[in-house]
Amino acid sequence: MSILKPCASADCSRLVPRGMRFCRDHAAVERVRRDEKRHRFGYSRPHWEGLRVQRLSMADGLCELQLPGCSMRATHVHLDPRLEGNHDAARIGDCRACCASCSGAVDAPRAHEVRR
Repeated sequence: MSILKPCASADCSRLVPRGMRFCRDHAAVERVRRDEKRHRFGYSRPHWEGLRVQRLSMADGLCELQLPGCSMRATHVHLDPRLEGNHDAARIGDCRACCASCSGAVDAPRAHEVRR
């Protein structure tokens, strides 16, 4: 038996299975939004990809932020907020290896401010 929940899009009343965030239509819109964001901020460019690998290696796979709830296993690289998301301008000292929990703890408050 599947448990249903509302689509995460504010203007949608469709129900989706647990484990999914959006209905089919809004999932497509979200995919386009994320792809545009990745391109705009340089997430998938060779410069950032190389820097990301280098930082994770320098940290020996350990989270450098170690905030409450830290899993200690670095899987993300967090960019200094002063760069305002400009991954193309980043240098090795502008980023920190971190776990998903610490990355989310740092990014969530900023993401909430942007939406207001």
